[in-house]
Amino acid sequence: MDESVPSYTKKQAALVLVYDLYRSALLNARYYGHRADATSRANRKLQIAAAVCSSATLFGVIQNTWPPAALVLTAAGALVSAVFPLLGLADRAARFERLHFSYQTLYHQVDLLVGRIRSSHDFTAEDHASYELLSQLYAQLGPLDELRPNQTLIRQLTEKVNGLIPADSLWLPQE
Repeated sequence: MDESVPSYTKKQAALVLVYDLYRSALLNARYYGHRADATSRANRKLQIAAAVCSSATLFGVIQNTWPPAALVLTAAGALVSAVFPLLGLADRAARFERLHFSYQTLYHQVDLLVGRIRSSHDFTAEDHASYELLSQLYAQLGPLDELRPNQTLIRQLTEKVNGLIPADSLWLPQE
């Protein structure tokens, strides 16, 4: 038998699944929170760029002259205004915010379960039923995830989550 792969009792294996869900929910909550913030910032920057460029157009109309800088800004404003809706940044940011909220809510529910398990040093049938329900909720969120998530960000956040929830801090029975 390979000694590098731990051998778990049925109860220990069930708890490992609870703890995997615990970390995964936190990872996804942080990931989509980060993605929502970054997408909202990009959306805001493009809106500001379009507004600044539009003011160059207004300047040209008011002055009745078109200095080269005003022409460049006017062209850039037209380009930003044309491309901006195609990017769908506001919709993506809203979607990421909903996913962040959903995963954050799931994480807090699993955190309550983990807290109950830690304090009782037991994994009851009620705890198992709670895990099953929370696991189903997690599975329902999966199809809503990004098709091509940012793997670099996931690796960074995984390290942070593992630092926040180290494996040795999670109770397993000594059966």
